[in-house]
Amino acid sequence: LSSDQRLFESVPTDKKREITLKKVDIINNRKYDIINEDGCAIFATKELDHIQWFELCNVDRTQSIARIVKEIGYHSWIVYTYKRPMFENQIECEDGYMREEIDNPKTPSLFRAYRIKWNLTRNAATLHPFVRDDTFREARGIPGESILRICKIGKKWLPFSKENYATYEPNNAETISHWHWDNTLKSHAMKSTVSKGHNLTLHIILAVLVNVVKETEKFPYLGILVG
Repeated sequence: LSSDQRLFESVPTDKKREITLKKVDIINNRKYDIINEDGCAIFATKELDHIQWFELCNVDRTQSIARIVKEIGYHSWIVYTYKRPMFENQIECEDGYMREEIDNPKTPSLFRAYRIKWNLTRNAATLHPFVRDDTFREARGIPGESILRICKIGKKWLPFSKENYATYEPNNAETISHWHWDNTLKSHAMKSTVSKGHNLTLHIILAVLVNVVKETEKFPYLGILVG
């Protein structure tokens, strides 16, 4: 299996998927209920006690599937998988632990899966899977070539309007996934479409992360509130 198929023990979608990412409350940009085409919850996300950190979880948020961590000093994020290495002999990475987890023997192993690099100038991002280091200097893995690009689509008409994004493979204009906001006065939600043959959970993470990044940029001194 490819690294994308192995992520979160998932398999590629067998058809085009239409999902809704509904905010649990309007202010929190990291806590969503993920709902499928039939109106059933299939995943959830939850915030962690670090700015711009969050996790993908099961529906009732009792089991974590992946952790997304902001890299210190960089405009990039690491996606970690729980207990499942991305390649043979990959070792776990403590950079994804919170302080109270480091010396706790019950803390599950975290493995680097992807690095998401945000380009402020282009308002876009690239996704890089962690691969084996052939020099054997970094057993936790190193970022490989980009396998996905995330770009803004459409126009932003008002200062606080929501932006729409889409994902593409490098050097390919065909859309893999895209999402847009469908808000009311009482609820905020993203409508996302993911093409056949791609990893649904990964594109859920990308949609949540892009919104976290953009909302925090609007209020740089209130990152705790909006991130």
